[in-house]
Amino acid sequence: MAHVNCPNCGKRLRFSDTSNPVRIQCPICKHTFQPSLASQSPAASDYSEAQLGWVAKTSIIVMALAGIALLAFLVYKVANTGSPGLNEEPPQQLAQAVKTGEKSQPVVSTQPSGISPRQIAAKVSPSVVLLVMQDVNGQPVAMASGFVVRDGVIATNLHVIEGAARGYAKLVDQKTKYNVRGVVASDPARDLVLLAIDGLKAASLTVGDSSQVAVGDNVFAVGNPRGLEGTFSAGVVSSIRKVGADWLLQITAPISPGSSGGPVVNSKGEVIGVAVATFKGGQNLNFAIPSRYLSALIPAIKAPQALPKAAKARKNKKEKSILDEMGGRSTEGVEASDFLWEKPVLQWYGKYSFTLRNKLRDPVKNVICAVIFHNDKGEVIDFDLVTYSGIIPPGLGKRASSQIDESVQKLTSKQGDKTPQTNLKFRVLYFELVTGE
Repeated sequence: MAHVNCPNCGKRLRFSDTSNPVRIQCPICKHTFQPSLASQSPAASDYSEAQLGWVAKTSIIVMALAGIALLAFLVYKVANTGSPGLNEEPPQQLAQAVKTGEKSQPVVSTQPSGISPRQIAAKVSPSVVLLVMQDVNGQPVAMASGFVVRDGVIATNLHVIEGAARGYAKLVDQKTKYNVRGVVASDPARDLVLLAIDGLKAASLTVGDSSQVAVGDNVFAVGNPRGLEGTFSAGVVSSIRKVGADWLLQITAPISPGSSGGPVVNSKGEVIGVAVATFKGGQNLNFAIPSRYLSALIPAIKAPQALPKAAKARKNKKEKSILDEMGGRSTEGVEASDFLWEKPVLQWYGKYSFTLRNKLRDPVKNVICAVIFHNDKGEVIDFDLVTYSGIIPPGLGKRASSQIDESVQKLTSKQGDKTPQTNLKFRVLYFELVTGE
């Protein structure tokens, strides 16, 4: 439809055949004329209806297409990921499934990239200490590692201080010995202890969140076993084990006895566990006690308690440790025996030898053993710290030799005796696992 004005009276007339115009007559003045194309204009009402119809149809089509696309997207998500919460397992639930043997999807680590191993070693090592614990006679009973968590406070394994009356700590490449003042907090069930150290100044390490650790995460065990240089070993979390009501992180990073008590850190240099090695069935098992237990212990710090007094209090409570079922001390992997005086039987020289036997499945080296001599009254008269630097193959033994003052031989043995007649003790304090050799 189109409109046209009558050229005689000006009346606006409606005209329908716009494609082939004909002559029309005005109903008012009876004037007959043929409308021109230039004078025609669309009917406003018809134009609006056409336009509105087109817009409505287009909108319906667009909305339908959008609905189809949204439906297809939702179907795809459900098919691939399932409903939220059904296929997703938070770290603790995932860990529980791994430890208890429940079926679960393979664990894929989402650990952030963090810093390089070299940077981690540079950041962590200055805060790791050598810890030497001694009995009432000043003889060494254990060598281990620890790390700074507060000014003048270090964390380590509780079993490290068992049987100790005193001790000292040393930082890497420093000769200064810092005396252990006492116990400021302990958790016997998780084999953790915090020790106050006189005059120790070093940066505190950041304690991370072990609940975020997953199987496959990279970890680094840092130790200071002899006070000369830090040890640094890399590995991954191989499993997360449930032990009673608690958890342990099993790791592939090798942990020597002297590195027990040191920090196990993640790729950002945060402490996610305290290193501990155990000996069981010919194997040196490497664990990390989760940092969540350490985080709970630090706020419980109190005034220092002397080591013997703290030990007596623990003994009275008779608490079980998380490691009771995981084997004995890692130092039990190497034993010492078969002592012999070496020089002619009619002379006193003080030279002797003994056997170091490797009970592990891996070779060991740099074994440190304390040999403690007693008189006929059972009193300590001397001790010798012997280091055997050679490699001892699995299941085999090697003779280690040393020399003590000849008077010790006289006080412990009769002339001609090949072995002491008084009490003799061996304490294996340290050794290194030889991996890949």
